[in-house]
Amino acid sequence: MKGSVSSAIAALILIAQPLSVASHQSQKKSDQEVSIKLRAEEVLVDAIVTDKKNRTVPDLTAPDFEILEDGVQQKIVSFRYESKSADITAGDARQANAVPTDIKSVNLVSLVLDAQTTRDGALRARRAALDYIDNGMKPSDFVAVFGMDLGLIVLAPFTNDKAAIREAVNTFTAHESKKYLATANQVKAQLESIVEPLSDASKIAAADAIHDPLDLPAEPPTQDVKGGSDAIDANQVMRTTIALTRLRILRTFDRYEREYQGWRSVSALLAIINAQKNVKVARKTLILFSEGFAVLPAVKNQYLSIISAANTSGVTIYALDIAGLRLSSPNAEAMQERDAAAVGRLRNRDPELVSGGTSALGRTEEIARMNNVTTLDELSEETGGYTIKNTNELSDGFRKIMDELGDHYTMTYLPSNQKYNGDFRHISVRLTRPGEYRIRARRGYYALRTLDDAPVLSQEVPLLDQANSGNPSQDFPAYADALHFRGTERSAVVALYCLFPVSALHFDVDQKAKTFASRFGVLGLIRNSSNEIVRKVGQEFVLKGPSSQLEEIKQRPQIYNKLVLLPPGDYTLDTVIRDSVTGKGAVARSRFSVPDDGPDKLSMSSVVLSRGVNALTEEQKKTRHPLYLEGQAYFVPNIEQTFSQNGDKNLLIHFNVYEPAGFTSPVNATLSFVTKAGVFTEASGALPPPDANGRVPYSTSFRTSDFPPGDYDLKVTVSAGSQRTSSVAHFKIQQ
Repeated sequence: MKGSVSSAIAALILIAQPLSVASHQSQKKSDQEVSIKLRAEEVLVDAIVTDKKNRTVPDLTAPDFEILEDGVQQKIVSFRYESKSADITAGDARQANAVPTDIKSVNLVSLVLDAQTTRDGALRARRAALDYIDNGMKPSDFVAVFGMDLGLIVLAPFTNDKAAIREAVNTFTAHESKKYLATANQVKAQLESIVEPLSDASKIAAADAIHDPLDLPAEPPTQDVKGGSDAIDANQVMRTTIALTRLRILRTFDRYEREYQGWRSVSALLAIINAQKNVKVARKTLILFSEGFAVLPAVKNQYLSIISAANTSGVTIYALDIAGLRLSSPNAEAMQERDAAAVGRLRNRDPELVSGGTSALGRTEEIARMNNVTTLDELSEETGGYTIKNTNELSDGFRKIMDELGDHYTMTYLPSNQKYNGDFRHISVRLTRPGEYRIRARRGYYALRTLDDAPVLSQEVPLLDQANSGNPSQDFPAYADALHFRGTERSAVVALYCLFPVSALHFDVDQKAKTFASRFGVLGLIRNSSNEIVRKVGQEFVLKGPSSQLEEIKQRPQIYNKLVLLPPGDYTLDTVIRDSVTGKGAVARSRFSVPDDGPDKLSMSSVVLSRGVNALTEEQKKTRHPLYLEGQAYFVPNIEQTFSQNGDKNLLIHFNVYEPAGFTSPVNATLSFVTKAGVFTEASGALPPPDANGRVPYSTSFRTSDFPPGDYDLKVTVSAGSQRTSSVAHFKIQQ
């Protein structure tokens, strides 16, 4: 029953294959309906229109709609009204139960079940899902079932097999679910045991800020029967100290748990949505069964990317709040935390001072994102859906959703703004026909033309701005390089590198915890010879450690490395590094080629230059990398391509030669060091025999003192019989 994310993607690809031609022709389309033929640049907009009595409006035409992108009206390229009954006449009623024979008639429905709920919540989700499967699922619905627990679980790939879908739902919801935020009650109980006279907000603030129990607000003095007043009770101080310690552990764990739950949910939803990007079907819907999740600042950027990915992929999100009727307001905990933060600010008037792992400003941002139901509302409404909430009977709402999905308008437009720089573009749909109508449609997307399936993450937008700037900022030195190695039959493994000084980053120092932290982003864009983005890679990093090591760490360069597969061709790598706090950044560009060497040809990798090798860590030994030599040493490339005679004793060289199968001729290599004046020196010799995979790894070194300062090209030529190939690396020698 359980599978991997890869199997889900594979299932999507299978569904996307052309099906046999239908044996029955559908009803003739009206003149207002134009076939939806989506080009790569076109934006797809689904719209559901209802009247003031919440009834679907079925008789609108293309001129009745206006689509605006960032306030600018767009030309509607194609338009269609999709109806669950439009293609069924009285004589063709049997077609209602027929399995579709055209991929464009298929509806993809993703049922996403969140394990982080109560037993009652799981049962509500099960009842609603099974009711849809038994009573609402149409033959054109291909349904997949996903579970979100510690990771993403594929319980059933896209299928119209009701038995398989039903079994998947029953299996996942039958387990006793875990509750990630169950510590909230423990926190409250601990607070009550510490200082009864304090308000709830003061108790939380005390847990976060007070380190000495004698700093607690004093209880009203009591008197014994003889009239004497109580002195400080040493035993009570000890118990309070222990209680405060336990409470801080719970509070810290609670914060980490919220952040983890946010990452888990966001990553799972992005994976499900992005896999459907290039599948052209009638409708894509994601039904999220969840109590919601908090979106803390560390997760916010990735969370916002779900909305753009869904809108770009044409996926509409509907949420079902499986908490049911809530006895307390979802805002209650956030309001209590807000009051606690206010109490804390009375003690600490510097909003940027980091204490307990976060500053007052950071805590304020956390509190603003603590309402789990708000998260569900945002996800659904921004993608054209809505949330079913405040009810223990979710089936009625689910049926209403599926009924509406059967009657909707599908439109496309070609954006008038052809600048695809990654900016977020707002979409609004409105009607020109007079009357009281309500429109639900997706609200925006990140505009980036790319040939791969990677979604644009919101934290990448400022880096994209720098990459697309005609005059990008260069606040510190940065270097980039791309090194190719043998990969698959059709593509090479390319190691992408960028390097910059750590000292260029801003560091926050927590004086109490004696730690430092810095946050920066790296984005790499690989463009082909047609200037199309074929790969987008990157990540946001947090660099942290004990403050006693900060000055030492500032002296080190920061290296980012990523492996990708690329077919033969000429490419440009643009790498952007940006300090997430100060906004300072730099852009490095490198041009490279992947040779078109077939398996029957003698070929070689890039020539890699290095100052030295590092022993592999235990973690690195578990992974494969073309520069992890013999599973023991990391041949660290010199991305700066500069060697100092005073600081670098040797110039290390490494390359791989790949022999075709059945090759028996000896292989020779010639290393030519070339300056503007011509060949400075050469070295040649026979290479050792290949390994079992036909690979000849070769490393050598030269003293930097043997080279006068200047620029050099190192050309390595390998030959065997009539076959010959070469690769060139550039470097500079300084005193």
